[in-house]
Formats: sequence, C-alpha cells, structure tokens
Amino acid sequence: MALAGVAVLYAYLFLFTDRDMAALSVVIAQSDRFEEACDLIARTAKLSKREAEILPLALRGRTAERIAGEFFISKNTVDTHLRRIYVKCDVHTRQELIDLGERTEAEL
Repeated sequence: MALAGVAVLYAYLFLFTDRDMAALSVVIAQSDRFEEACDLIARTAKLSKREAEILPLALRGRTAERIAGEFFISKNTVDTHLRRIYVKCDVHTRQELIDLGERTEAEL
C-alpha cells in the first residue's frame, strides 16, 4: 500500500506538469464554447426540447441513423426533427447547419 501511495504521489508531482494542465484547460474551454453555441442556436431558433437535444449531434456531423440509435427513437422521427431544425435555423442542408454552428462558436 505504501508503494502504491508513493507511486501515485510521484505521478501527481512529476508526470502532470503545468503544460499538461494548460492543455487540458484549453480543451475544456473549447468544449464549453460548443455547448454555449448550441444553447444560443436553440434559444434563437426556439427549438423544442427534443430538437435542442438532437442539435449538438447534428452539428458534430452524426447521421440520422446514429442519432436515432443514441436516443432509441426511429430514424423517421430524427429526420422529422432535423427538417424542423433546418427550417427554424433557416438553413437547407446539414453542412449549412454545421457552418452556422461554427460561426456561432467563433462569435462567442
């Protein structure tokens, strides 16, 4: 037990440097921006609760089949929600939706 404790202490003191922590904080800051962008788009476009749940997956380029599998709903239901998201966000394709997400994230 003592050796395990010393190994953990050594790893904590010498393996994780300030640069590692700085890199991790950048990753966290970037992911927060994405969530903020999704929230802003959902509020601006007045998306429903389910549409707001689907939006981040669509912005990451997931297919309707994969989104349906993650939410345990039918692909037709996902397609319907995606069409509604497109109309409410005033875009016509998934790529335009992804571009909207990237622009919104860059503006934050």
